Amino acid sequence: MGKTIAVTGVNGYAASTLLPLLEADTDIEKIIGIDVRPWRGGFSKVEFSREDIRSPEISEILNQADIVCHLAVAGEAMYDRQASDDINICTQGNFGIKKEPRTALEFFDLIGRGERI
Repeated sequence: MGKTIAVTGVNGYAASTLLPLLEADTDIEKIIGIDVRPWRGGFSKVEFSREDIRSPEISEILNQADIVCHLAVAGEAMYDRQASDDINICTQGNFGIKKEPRTALEFFDLIGRGERI
């Protein structure tokens, strides 16, 4: 059975560069895509959840994954500093998940070295 990877901010630019690599990886069975905006589509492995990463339900969704890649960021329109920190740097205690979120740079570094995620 392959790995399940959750990607927050799945509609964003960083995810758009990572998703083709994850989609092509035969060791990855499922991608849980999470975003507050409607899913743009285009990847067969993505099971989309329209959810805010600050919501109480997020830990239940993220705990379905073997690996979490946190790419959601508060954009320039976010003027509430606490809300921005909650989204960008996980100040709410790692979303209540059992594993440490991994960044896009970690994924790209592993892929660039030819290693498995």
